[in-house]
Amino acid sequence: MTRPSTLLLVLATCLVVTGCAGPVATPVSTETLAPIQRTATLKLSTPTSRVEASATATVTPMPTFSPASSSTPMIVVTLTPAAPAADPDAYRLKPWSAADDQERVAQMQALANWAAEHNPGYHDALAHGMERYIGVAELEAALHPADSADEDVIWDAVGHLARAGDQLATDWMARLIAQALNDGRVSLDGLSTWSRLEALSDGQPAQLQNVPALLGAGRDGWVLSVGQDHGAVLSIAREASGAWGVTTIASAWESAHESGLFVSVYDPPDGGTPEIWVEHMIQAGGGPTFAQYETHIYTWRREQWVDLSGGRLRSAGAESWAEPVPLEPGERSALELHTLLDPYQYPMCDWAIAYRLARSSDGYEYRGAEVSVPPEMTDPAELLCASNAWDWAVTEHHFESLVIWMKDARAHWPTPETDLGIPLGTVREAFGSGFPAFFDFQLGRFEALAGRVKEAEARLLDLVAQPSDPDRAQAQRLAALYLEALPDIAAAEAAVAPDLTIGQGVAWSPLPFQSTSATRSDWTLALQDVERLLFLDHQPAQALERLDGFEQPCIDVRAREPFDCARPLYLQGLASEWIGESTSALAAYWCVWQMYPDSPYAVLARLKLEPVLASREPARPWQGGSGADQTEERKP
Repeated sequence: MTRPSTLLLVLATCLVVTGCAGPVATPVSTETLAPIQRTATLKLSTPTSRVEASATATVTPMPTFSPASSSTPMIVVTLTPAAPAADPDAYRLKPWSAADDQERVAQMQALANWAAEHNPGYHDALAHGMERYIGVAELEAALHPADSADEDVIWDAVGHLARAGDQLATDWMARLIAQALNDGRVSLDGLSTWSRLEALSDGQPAQLQNVPALLGAGRDGWVLSVGQDHGAVLSIAREASGAWGVTTIASAWESAHESGLFVSVYDPPDGGTPEIWVEHMIQAGGGPTFAQYETHIYTWRREQWVDLSGGRLRSAGAESWAEPVPLEPGERSALELHTLLDPYQYPMCDWAIAYRLARSSDGYEYRGAEVSVPPEMTDPAELLCASNAWDWAVTEHHFESLVIWMKDARAHWPTPETDLGIPLGTVREAFGSGFPAFFDFQLGRFEALAGRVKEAEARLLDLVAQPSDPDRAQAQRLAALYLEALPDIAAAEAAVAPDLTIGQGVAWSPLPFQSTSATRSDWTLALQDVERLLFLDHQPAQALERLDGFEQPCIDVRAREPFDCARPLYLQGLASEWIGESTSALAAYWCVWQMYPDSPYAVLARLKLEPVLASREPARPWQGGSGADQTEERKP
């Protein structure tokens, strides 16, 4: 039977977002998609027991795979109309068939092929992103309990999801590897050159490393790294039963970009559980300023992999790396994360900064930072490094090395005739309209903070005595305020504090990194959890409960990828269909088609619907439920 809350939620959301309380647009024709190549028949047997989500490295019951089936030719039909009828009651769910599963996979492949040829996007990102819909269609077909199919279908789905950067690919990979190890179809040593894994990593061999006490004292294991440019990191260990268990450590699929994946094992000096350092560089553009760098530090705790970095170590710049450093009292382990002072800047600021982090209890915490300040100005473009260096100096109370550089820069100040290598306007933008007077104020201020009070007084007095000028007004006012309070430096700093939060007035965080979780919205993370429940754990009822808690309607500005707002509606329809709630499923699919007709999810949804008068054959219920609400004829 249908749950009223779900059905009402779907229909209410559709009406609210579209504003279609009355009739909707008249159906119109759409273009015919190109014919598709041969598509393998999909077959997969029903899992013999329910799959439970678990953080532990346990073996999960798997479907029984049958031999590959023969391919049959298939032509994609024309998808018309482009918009649905005004009333969802004009439709019914089509009875399930393997041919329809094939058609949905083929249509998604056609869309991906079109994107690859006509609209690949920067670094082919859009084309690769389209491949996730192929994977969704394949997994949906493979998980049909009335179906039986070969293992190739699942591996094909993993490949498509991986190229789209979806972590579901890694989770499924872990399950398939465990099954192959336990069935004896591949050995542990054979994983490095297993064709299944090489196909996912552009022919690159996997890396396998034995790690004593990986999962704690007496629990040795292996770390498997698949891919060198992009890929996944997994742990492999024996269970108490003797079976192999495989668990995801990290998922780093970014095939649409030039990238690098670096995995290392670190044994803390205190002899605790080993740490797995996963460093992932993504080259999203044509130069180092467009590189994004992530460092994650995992350890096995409470029967799951925990990220000790807290997801905070996300920066930019290809010149980034982490390395262990000597410990200080009370620390279990420590590292320095090296990067550029301002990796986003162009031209590049070559000044390097090392952030020191230490693990004291539950994770790594920020301890301090050091900037490699050059002893002299070797390039006028280095002036662009100064503003960020000011922020660092104030936060970390390091002034002497910066004062030395600033004095040298002032002695060799660039003139309009000097070849800066950058437009002078760019320098002025970095320092504000008070450039270079504001530079003089900061130099005098830092001289005072470095203990050079007499030098500071002389410099600030000279600045105040200069002729009045709009470009000097702010700097001269701040210099006068500072001089009034000297030699009491604390009082001088308090006098200018309202105008200078840090540096030149821009708030600066000790860690210029963002939380990985924050960059991927809670909305997206929640959808990923729903997809795991549906496509990995085969728990549609739990997925539907999770979706019922979603805030509706979806606000497009929160979406992190195309069609994210169609995504929960489609998943709601699929979960409802899989538990036999066909009326709710129909309503959700109709809403996807009505609200997001250009979405690949709309193509998937409309291929499941047919006009009520198109067929009098009773629809077969998918699983659970009587399907009685499908058999009732409705008049459009």
